[in-house]
Amino acid sequence: MIGGGSASGGDSGLIGGGANAPATNPDGTPKKPLWFVTAVDVTVGTQQSRPVLAHRWGTTPMRPDDAIDQFFYFQHIRFPSLNAQLETVMREKRKSEPFEVLDWMLQHWNLPAGERSGFDMQARFETLLDELARDANLSGADKERLDALLRTRDQLKNPLQPAADELAQLKKLPVIGDNYRTMTKNHYLLLYTSRRDKLAERIIARLEQVFNGYYYTMAMQGRPLPMPERQLVAVLAETEDKFNQLHKVFDSLPLHSDGFYAPLENVIILSAERRDEHFKKLVAHAADIEKELRNDNLTFEKLLRNEAIPKAVQDKSAGVIAYGRVLALALQSAREEGEICTLTREAVLQVAFASGRLPHKLHVPESVAQGLTAFFSTPRSSTELNLPSLWSGIGGPHWARLPVSRKLGEAEGSGGKVSWPDLLAEPIVLEKSSVMQIITDEHFRDAERASEDRRAFLKVRAQAEAWALTYFLMRKRPDQYRRFGEELATLPRDMELTPQMIAQAFARAFDLIGDPESGEIAQGKVDDLEREFRSFMSYQVLAVETADKGPPPPKS
Repeated sequence: MIGGGSASGGDSGLIGGGANAPATNPDGTPKKPLWFVTAVDVTVGTQQSRPVLAHRWGTTPMRPDDAIDQFFYFQHIRFPSLNAQLETVMREKRKSEPFEVLDWMLQHWNLPAGERSGFDMQARFETLLDELARDANLSGADKERLDALLRTRDQLKNPLQPAADELAQLKKLPVIGDNYRTMTKNHYLLLYTSRRDKLAERIIARLEQVFNGYYYTMAMQGRPLPMPERQLVAVLAETEDKFNQLHKVFDSLPLHSDGFYAPLENVIILSAERRDEHFKKLVAHAADIEKELRNDNLTFEKLLRNEAIPKAVQDKSAGVIAYGRVLALALQSAREEGEICTLTREAVLQVAFASGRLPHKLHVPESVAQGLTAFFSTPRSSTELNLPSLWSGIGGPHWARLPVSRKLGEAEGSGGKVSWPDLLAEPIVLEKSSVMQIITDEHFRDAERASEDRRAFLKVRAQAEAWALTYFLMRKRPDQYRRFGEELATLPRDMELTPQMIAQAFARAFDLIGDPESGEIAQGKVDDLEREFRSFMSYQVLAVETADKGPPPPKS
């Protein structure tokens, strides 16, 4: 387990971790530890003269540089709280570049109201809109942009019509029937089981946050989107078995998170628990540790709350208690990361189709679906890449995709040879990528066809390139990217699109056609777009450097 952290509500960030694999394989050879990465939001302080890590679940008595060899370690990243960062941005840019302040807010958007010491980014965003509405010095273009945002805010206040027909259809499914109750908010209807009331309240609040952020982002580009006709529907599956049953009912659609979007029914299905194998291994290991803690009448919940422990118990079980504290914190953080990642990803797809941003019943290119969701959603920390995700937002540099994109760019500049020990058994040589290869899903097809030892890396490559191109186009060519969606809408529905069809739609949207009669794409125009794309990406950096040298070597 390796943990990572951000401090959107505190004074500093903490990254920690640990491993629990046997030291050797059955044949006696050294066994590689199994690490798990997660980001933990903390404030480093003291309590009764002892160092403590304050987090939203309680406090953990521990120094930020504590570690247990072979089991966990921390990478401590210090930076100001989210509120302090916003105050700095407001002082520096409120008068000269107010829309840059609004954009910064969106890049730190996806934490729901009240989850970080009462800080509410949407409330701050809308307060600034009111201030700008009273500003007589805005230019004509800025006034139009502000007007789009104000119209969107007014639209967001109005609840959508109930999703009565959709609810009736879902209740006809035997796996749902009358077993689920409903909860509604302005734009959503959520089905859930009775024992999950608190989780359902949190889920629907986060769905609303994603919905509002999506519409504000589109309005920031000067083109407000129409609202869906009815509330959007989500189903929260209480157990993994129930999630798997629903997955089969909806034709076993591909899974990219702990949930999925069913486009024909326009419904998202969510798992109440993280489902990735890395997390399951962490949970299994943590269960063994908590079983040991119960011998002393201790639980992870008690450790998170930092309940008093009798001195005799502390003296007898100090090691397992210290380790248990880290595991308890890592589990809570990892669950939250998984929840936010899944909700932001699947909700973005749903609202993109419901708002008309993506054409309904069209098999959109994988590069578009994965690129757009990565642009809007919050990634969870990547155990595979040893990369933490430090905060939640829309349209900022991606905590996992950008480092991969940079590594690919460095490889292309040095002959195309890529080395990535965590994903590749040995270095491989990649041909230089192009915009047209990315947009027509060639890299995703390469990953599907690849041998087992290369498939994981090539999939990561395809995802990174899809995000990078979408990020560039949404940032620098938003009107043309919107036209690309409109061009896709003219293509046949309910059928797989060929690379040639996608390429032509992209070329028409971005004015890459050389001969209008033949539809031939002008390579010179493509090359110009390619250079602009690569130049833009070469200047992108993460707000906080997360490079980590890995766990320290064991003490001799």
